Amino acid sequence: MKGRGSLAVAVACLAFGAALLAGCGGSDSSSNAGDTAPAGGESKETTSADTGPLTKAQFVKQADQICQEGLTEKDTAISAALNALKEAPSSASGQKAGGKVVLLAILHVYGEIIDQLGELTPPKGDEASAELIVQKYEAAMQSAEADPESASEKNPFQAGDRSAEAYGITSCIL
Repeated sequence: MKGRGSLAVAVACLAFGAALLAGCGGSDSSSNAGDTAPAGGESKETTSADTGPLTKAQFVKQADQICQEGLTEKDTAISAALNALKEAPSSASGQKAGGKVVLLAILHVYGEIIDQLGELTPPKGDEASAELIVQKYEAAMQSAEADPESASEKNPFQAGDRSAEAYGITSCIL
């Protein structure tokens, strides 16, 4: 039956994606950042380049918002990739290709998150800490792109996650 084969591919791809993304929870809730804009009337669309260096609280809040929105987008991208795979043939090569489709969808979104984090202007005195977070995520991205199979077995983003968390950014669990 064609439907069961497609389901098997989708389940295999979902397992592949889940292995890559272990610990990526927390993206199910929607952000109401507009309700809690930082002091000074800044909206969520305001970038730090427009206002100069951020305070640590503003930086953390904007970084968390970038990550929450990105992880929600990642979930949407995974769902779209899995839906596209429903029509794929059920074979080992189909499952491997499906895993690549899911991984590419994830990496695309992670690249956007990393770029946005890199665009934030960190607080004075915290430039090195903020740059280290972005550098660790960029290194992880290069590793995942170079060896996707390894990235599906061991999350290369963990070092960046730990650096972000140590700084106070709690929503960046890539």
